[in-house]
Amino acid sequence: MSDRDVRERCRALIDTLEIPVPFDLDEFRLGLERRRGRSIYMIPITTVPGAPCGMWVRTAGSDYVFYEQGTSPLHRRHIIMHEIGHMLFGHQARSDPDADVPETLLPDLDPELVRSMLGRTVYDSMQELEAETFADLVSVIIDMPSSRNPDAARGAQPEQTDIVSRIEQTVGEHRRR
Repeated sequence: MSDRDVRERCRALIDTLEIPVPFDLDEFRLGLERRRGRSIYMIPITTVPGAPCGMWVRTAGSDYVFYEQGTSPLHRRHIIMHEIGHMLFGHQARSDPDADVPETLLPDLDPELVRSMLGRTVYDSMQELEAETFADLVSVIIDMPSSRNPDAARGAQPEQTDIVSRIEQTVGEHRRR
């Protein structure tokens, strides 16, 4: 699958989402819970150097999004959106016997408990590309004033309007709800 195909796949998924204006993570999470028919918990953690800064864990009745709390608000949101991308695409993890996810991501919990929950898993590179592209495109939509209010770009300088137009062409048109 090409990068363009990944972007188109992400845009199509994003177009089905209700993204609140102004953006509110709790409201967005509640919309995802309604859509998925299951609880979603956002859990801040402190990771160690070299560990993933986020992870999505699916259990029988709920989804858990773990994210690094010791970073900037924008980076936290990006981590969360990346993990939500995995969740919404329904990515399946593959086994990696060399992964030390339990010890590195959740060092304060019993590694055997975490390992039993996670199954010592990692995602393949295509799934990572999809999740990262999803997070990038959602961030642009959330942060781009013209995507919230089409009239906002009208008062901009011509060079700014051109930049906004090129960004919109890149991420696609998103219908705000």
